[in-house]
Amino acid sequence: MTDTSQAPKEHHNLFAEYKLPKEYKRILNKDICSNKLIDCEGIALIRGIPPILIGAGEFPRIWLQGFSEQSGFIEIVSNNIRMNPNISLIEDKFNKTTAIAAGTKMIVHSQMIDSTSCAVRLIDLRPIGINMFGDETGLSVGGGSFSKNTFQGGSYFIAIG
Repeated sequence: MTDTSQAPKEHHNLFAEYKLPKEYKRILNKDICSNKLIDCEGIALIRGIPPILIGAGEFPRIWLQGFSEQSGFIEIVSNNIRMNPNISLIEDKFNKTTAIAAGTKMIVHSQMIDSTSCAVRLIDLRPIGINMFGDETGLSVGGGSFSKNTFQGGSYFIAIG
């Protein structure tokens, strides 16, 4: 009989499955609904996929995916280009903002503060099948609530499933 108690355990790396878009440029400092993310890729990883990526540019560059049980993850916005006719996207070069709406509901509002910093004051991905929403007071993802946290150096602030 072989003793396997000391055998190395396999670890499933959720982060290795998703390849970042080649156009994506990391923003060093992100203020996401009162949470500070310093030198990390993104907000959340759900089932190995980031539903939203916010990259650097003159105004925030956004990649957004919705979810449905029938189709899984669906690309809705790719580098500020909408892939779905029910999505509206407005880039404001004067205020350095990107705003996205699903129908009449605002789902993301982000602003470049300077070349290394971005603020997201509003996010509500529920209309596109993702249980993530927040404002200046905090962020809710899945069943968790996050407010005034600082996360530094890593891939994603939150990982689910």
